[in-house]
Amino acid sequence: KGSIPEELRRQLIPDGVPFLSTGEPADPDELEVVERWLAALTNADIPAAADTFADGAKVQNLTTPVVLADRGERITFNRSFPCGAEVSAASSVEGYLIVIYRLTDRKGSGCDGPGGSAASTIKVEKDRMTEWYRLPNPLDSGPEGSDEIS
Repeated sequence: KGSIPEELRRQLIPDGVPFLSTGEPADPDELEVVERWLAALTNADIPAAADTFADGAKVQNLTTPVVLADRGERITFNRSFPCGAEVSAASSVEGYLIVIYRLTDRKGSGCDGPGGSAASTIKVEKDRMTEWYRLPNPLDSGPEGSDEIS
């Protein structure tokens, strides 16, 4: 186990955005949006994957957060993922989902880590993702208030 260095966490995850699971069940309607996104991504339907994000969505994939202003930027962001994925765990935390994925091959792309895992914190509003933050490693809830990751 390691921990997210505080400086890195502040750069990647805005204040107020949870990054640890509490074990609360995921909201099924919000989780359905994420599963629809992953199915489109895995099947290389990048436009459909992009359409699960709202215009103005805030995202980061281990970069500083950016805003996806329009559909073209949403398509570019989704095209950047080399892998597909399936949800392996999800929970609701303070109005967000924390999702852990099992990476899969993506049709027409060279996934560099099938079978590996990744995690993100996601906010879903009105059937679209409005915030998506990649977490440095899949989460381990650890002790309450802990920032331990596995």
